[in-house]
Amino acid sequence: MHKIVALLPGKGLIRIFLSPVVSTCLALVLATNAQAASFSFFQGPETGGYSGGLTAHNDWLSATGEPAPDYYENFEGNDWYHGQVFDSQTTSITFGDDTQFSNVGPDSSSRARTSNGGSCDLGCASPIGTLSWRGNQGNDSTINFGADLTDYLGFWIFDIDHGASVTYTIQFADGSQESVAGAGTGNLKYRFVGFVNEHASSHFEKFWVDAPSHSRFGIDELEWGSTTPVPLPGAIFFFSSGLIGLGLAGLGFRKKNQT
Repeated sequence: MHKIVALLPGKGLIRIFLSPVVSTCLALVLATNAQAASFSFFQGPETGGYSGGLTAHNDWLSATGEPAPDYYENFEGNDWYHGQVFDSQTTSITFGDDTQFSNVGPDSSSRARTSNGGSCDLGCASPIGTLSWRGNQGNDSTINFGADLTDYLGFWIFDIDHGASVTYTIQFADGSQESVAGAGTGNLKYRFVGFVNEHASSHFEKFWVDAPSHSRFGIDELEWGSTTPVPLPGAIFFFSSGLIGLGLAGLGFRKKNQT
């Protein structure tokens, strides 16, 4: 998680606020600096089952500020079957908010599809429930979010071959990208991971997992959505500093008239 912290010295800043023009310019600079691309990353422990990651999941959901995710997909129900291809390159299947899941790349044998874990499709692990998305490193497992974009994403990843680490990358709507290293998740093990947007002016546009070479793994219980807009810290500081500057300038004007 990337954070920007500004320490504002009291006396020096108060003297600057005596000039509304200077205080406004300073606020603009600080607000701009706070707009670095950023997200919070949540990662639960490696566990022997789904329930072991619920604490990390609940912490992630609390950080979104939402009572429940906007969208949810667990690849269950009558419309799903083992081996069903849903890669956006070969089918027209889309998910909530026009989101598409795919294993991008030229290898047609590694298209994104549902798996019950049979024939070691998921590294011989069982999915959470009946079916899950079979990920594959040779075709980076990718989520393309819909037109409304996204501010949070969470899911369980399990049984990455050899328990090697992975890399998660988020591309924002402004074209910038940020990556974070994820811990390995060994055979027959599960781990919750989650992401919450902290970018001051953009949303998640695309997400992908880069896992070890030739690794097949499971991705399941996906949750995502957008957050309710709230005032940005930079904007709040800009507005409040402007008011302080104007207020102190008015106080000085009144004192001048009284003398």
